[in-house]
Amino acid sequence: MPYDLVIKNGTVIDGSGLPRYRADVGVSRGRIATIGRIRESAREVLDAECHIVAPGFVDGHTHMDAQIFWDPLGTSSCYHGITTVVMGNCGFTLAPCAAKDKHLVVRNLQRAEDIPPAAMGAGIKWSWTTFPEFLDALEALPKGINYAGYVGHSAIRNAGWDEVRRLVGAMGELNAGIFEIAGEGVDRKAGDPGVREWHTRRQGDGRQRRDPAPRW
Repeated sequence: MPYDLVIKNGTVIDGSGLPRYRADVGVSRGRIATIGRIRESAREVLDAECHIVAPGFVDGHTHMDAQIFWDPLGTSSCYHGITTVVMGNCGFTLAPCAAKDKHLVVRNLQRAEDIPPAAMGAGIKWSWTTFPEFLDALEALPKGINYAGYVGHSAIRNAGWDEVRRLVGAMGELNAGIFEIAGEGVDRKAGDPGVREWHTRRQGDGRQRRDPAPRW
């Protein structure tokens, strides 16, 4: 049978746990059709001598949420053999969020990933409010790798301190759990006089429902 692509002379590691082995790989209509010694013709032939031929890797923890808009190849993930990335980790996503509130989620990625807001403003055309609308926007982009994503907690719950106190209070009633929160800048500079006040305030929130206060 003619193939669309034959990768010849490579060392195959197929992910099954078997030892590596030397083989050709034939691809038809986007799927692997044959692994073995292939002599049939193909529209394209790649010589993989001295190279590993393996399935693509899945990176389960990335922050490609903004980069996907200006980097179709998904660098540098694609350079490492990664063919699928999962973005939206650590609670940071760009949706659900209306354009008028985008500074909130942009700030999350700026803080965690050091992506300048100006770069995101220039590179992202904001056309969504809901998460399904965000997925529609991603679907329309050119992409060299596959993307999956979480719905980030920080996008869903850009709430005031009253809600934070309620969440911590519920944990206090259970006397269990860990609540992690960033310090809005007071934790960015060693010796900042606001650090002690900030932590004291958070401990006070924890004591509202139960003593001793949860550990921060």
